Amino acid sequence: MNWDTHRAFFNLPSPQMKAKVNAALDPHYRMVIIKAVPSDSSKWRIIDFLSSGARRDDPRNHTIPVVEIIHAQQYVFIVQACWDYSWVFPPFDSVASRLEWCHQLFTGLCFMHEHGITHADIHSGNVLWNHDGARPSYFLQDPCPKLHSTFDARYAYIDFGAAVHSFDEADRHWTPRTYPPEEYAAPEQILEIPIDRFAADIYNLGRVMEKEMYNSMKQQHPVAHEMLKVAHAYADLIRVMISELPEERPSAQQALAFLQKKVIARAQT
Repeated sequence: MNWDTHRAFFNLPSPQMKAKVNAALDPHYRMVIIKAVPSDSSKWRIIDFLSSGARRDDPRNHTIPVVEIIHAQQYVFIVQACWDYSWVFPPFDSVASRLEWCHQLFTGLCFMHEHGITHADIHSGNVLWNHDGARPSYFLQDPCPKLHSTFDARYAYIDFGAAVHSFDEADRHWTPRTYPPEEYAAPEQILEIPIDRFAADIYNLGRVMEKEMYNSMKQQHPVAHEMLKVAHAYADLIRVMISELPEERPSAQQALAFLQKKVIARAQT
């Protein structure tokens, strides 16, 4: 097939685009997404790696489940479950639900880093969640709507177009091809110089956490205020993650350990 002739019909990415996403139904009438990417893209290779073998079922793997990866000449079609962007609204309805969100994102980041993968484009729009089984309370009657704590919420990273996969220590420092929106980007990411790609991921995630908390506080959401009362070390964790100096930031494993011992454990006492 001449894909160039049928690009518009199949909603395929042009040579200047990295990917195109289409919605579809699987044989069981469940919503899926079909992402078309050029065959030379690293995006599908990293997704394929993370969804293969024992990695696929590892509970620390926080990527969206892959249904199938289809190779068709110069394109690769990635079929995945359809997850949602709406985890930011309404705000987290309990301290526990916010800490669970944070714990899952740290766990997923540790998993990627252990396999030599850095995301390089972490921001709020590149985090999704499943919404199967959600039972939201009636928003107009509830000043603190319940959603996140009503079901087994799972969070996942998406969009690996800028990701780097290498176990070579020489590749720890990498010149970014792109970077997250400026409100999430680490200072060194925008300089177009070799940077510690693992430290940049930590900064980006720290900004996601900071922005989420700031927006909840701005809305005067009661759970956000409760969060800082019972888990004040959460703010300390964010502060060190978004340090201007990469060498002062914790590793993903160190940040996860801090979250578990200094934030979650104390919030539960």
